[in-house]
Amino acid sequence: MVCYCFNKRKRDGSIEEIHGRLRDLTRRNAGRKQSPGLDLTDSQSVKTTRSGGLCRGTDGGKKTRGRKRHVVVDTMGLLLAVAVHAANVHDSKGDPFVLSGLRFRFSRLVRIIAGGGCGGEPAENTGKAFGRVLEIVLRKEDSTKFQVIPQRWAVERTFARFEPYRRLS
Repeated sequence: MVCYCFNKRKRDGSIEEIHGRLRDLTRRNAGRKQSPGLDLTDSQSVKTTRSGGLCRGTDGGKKTRGRKRHVVVDTMGLLLAVAVHAANVHDSKGDPFVLSGLRFRFSRLVRIIAGGGCGGEPAENTGKAFGRVLEIVLRKEDSTKFQVIPQRWAVERTFARFEPYRRLS
């Protein structure tokens, strides 16, 4: 019964509408404008079980067999868009897919910050097609240890909330 109700709400769009209203209310209560002006995008490869699911692949860089989540969040870490692909989909191919839904939904959006894996021609074309500035943020080359990149911490915190890694929350 729960699965039936969830799928019904998902098909008729009411889950997305509820999520949007809660996001807008949270932003308003935090003293922010309803539509974000800056978004952050990133992806995460996640292991899956042996059975089930249609889209599975292997992320060559991380040696992870499973799926890849592409997310877009605002500076508060609130989800704006999510896409799930096979893990072998590169960031430069997956990000245009997840960003395409943002073009008309958020009028104030002018800048999108992405990680180094999103660079290249597909990313440049995505920024031009949507009339937005797509900024690629890279780590400093001389650093060998983990380094916090200021605004991108919001998207990592969002990934931590998906899993039981509460240390980042």
